Amino acid sequence: KNGAGKTTMLRCLANLEKGWTGDISFEKGGPKPSLPLHKWAAHVLYSFQNPDDQLFLPTVKEELLETARRTGKDMDEAKKRMDTLVERFALARRLEESPLNLSYPLRRIVTILSSFIAAPPVLLLDEPTAVLDLKNTRLLIETIIEYRASGGIMLLITHDYEFLSEIADDIVFLEDGKLVSKVSHEVGFEIWPITEAPILFQLVSKFGLGNTIWSRGDRKSVV
Repeated sequence: KNGAGKTTMLRCLANLEKGWTGDISFEKGGPKPSLPLHKWAAHVLYSFQNPDDQLFLPTVKEELLETARRTGKDMDEAKKRMDTLVERFALARRLEESPLNLSYPLRRIVTILSSFIAAPPVLLLDEPTAVLDLKNTRLLIETIIEYRASGGIMLLITHDYEFLSEIADDIVFLEDGKLVSKVSHEVGFEIWPITEAPILFQLVSKFGLGNTIWSRGDRKSVV
């Protein structure tokens, strides 16, 4: 639900917001709020929802490698990851172009890929599939699965329940800035745990088309 505090929560985890209270704990000896942002991002990295808030370099290649460079990652390894990802997403021929010449969905892909190339322990994505077509969404799912298999932890915001059914272990629901429910993919859920369900699920319920809204095991969001 818009306005629930999802993006603000991720920005707090990324240490991009000031004035929040509480503690953020990540592994023994993990980042402290007093760290400079580039050092915090080496541990917990946020990818902006709007790519134009992030892009500033002359070429796609420079943009793809910049996050890894600024967070102190091994650049030889970063270049290997870049080579794999630009082939997967058909960007290899556009590496010397200005990212601003790309379509909006491709600019979004560039910023998302720059995060995977940096390979932080924790990656925060804000509605990563919002402007992607089905093909690129499938490629993103493949990339997320690989990242998680390598030990990465991901928190993401999305309204795309089919996407969630492919990659999420748990769903957390926020409403009015508060956590109201957490659901594991092992059980799914039958009753929408927040006040106002999305229109799709209101219709599903009204017309009796199904009763399990999300289950990763079934690879469906409505059964």
